[in-house]
Amino acid sequence: MIYCLNSFVNTDKLIANIEKINELFDKPNIFVASNGEVLTELPQNVVFKKWGDNQGWQLGALNSTLQSIKMAAESNLNQDVIFSHDDIYPINRSKILELMNLTNEYDLICRKYIGPHEQPHLYPYIMIEDFILSHRIIHKFLEIPIYDSLPYVCAEMSFGKIVTDMNLKILSIDITTNSECVENEMGFYHDHKH
Repeated sequence: MIYCLNSFVNTDKLIANIEKINELFDKPNIFVASNGEVLTELPQNVVFKKWGDNQGWQLGALNSTLQSIKMAAESNLNQDVIFSHDDIYPINRSKILELMNLTNEYDLICRKYIGPHEQPHLYPYIMIEDFILSHRIIHKFLEIPIYDSLPYVCAEMSFGKIVTDMNLKILSIDITTNSECVENEMGFYHDHKH
């Protein structure tokens, strides 16, 4: 499999995350895109790219997500992709692999926020922090530009608009809260403690 990460300012968390990924998934191909620090001395299975200047956590998170997936697409490895932010750790290997077995049916497996929110849900509010992509559609991400501003309201809605416009077959898991430091619906743990 391929594992994609974006990095902003959570260097210590990123390093711990890479160690966890290598432990759970036996050192997969890892691609890390950053609009923050330049990182060196990473494990041999990690490809790192600093693609631009700090854009802040909303726009930077969206563009770094897209950049890491582009890196995977350009690698021609033709494998399914797990994506997570630098502070989202995989902790439930069996649950994640169970979802990965569904990539024959679905292009994108993700979590969709349906709880209360200030903005109307004109597009799916897809949690950009962790998701799974089928190898069939990775090349489509090469066509997406790097944005100077958010396409729509926030990173989650912007990502939702992008993948909706791609006309993907999506399996979304509804969630109503995302602020607890517990295992989430896809088997990851979000370290909200800064």
